[in-house]
Amino acid sequence: MPGRAEEQKLLAIASAAMLAPSAAAGRFLRQFYAHVAPGDVLARTPEALFADALSLWQQAQARPPGRLNLRIAEGPRPARTVIELVNDDMPFLLDSLSAAITGEGLTLRLAVHPIVAVARDAAGGLTTLYDPGQAPASAAHESMMRL
Repeated sequence: MPGRAEEQKLLAIASAAMLAPSAAAGRFLRQFYAHVAPGDVLARTPEALFADALSLWQQAQARPPGRLNLRIAEGPRPARTVIELVNDDMPFLLDSLSAAITGEGLTLRLAVHPIVAVARDAAGGLTTLYDPGQAPASAAHESMMRL
């Protein structure tokens, strides 16, 4: 049975998911925050949770097969940089990025890194986001990160 903080986290995520423009975007938001610590979720408003997840969801809509989709932008607060990437899932990707960031003397404040099962069309357009455990064997597993 989930503890109180986890229950509050789930309520915050549900509130944020209600802002999603589609059922698929709402499912992605739930997958996006599923493994994030309750304190990191509860420190943000549902609107901020939604905005961060939606930004990465939009980034994931088109990705040519086998290519990295990367966006680096200044975050909402001064001296914050946001890195979003969508890539084929591969071992040690988050570890390598974290080491590169800290190796430059920077601080990684939060890494949200769901690995999601998807289907894409031949041009790389996202056609299906599968629920965890429901993907067919043909589904691609992609790392979607927001650092």
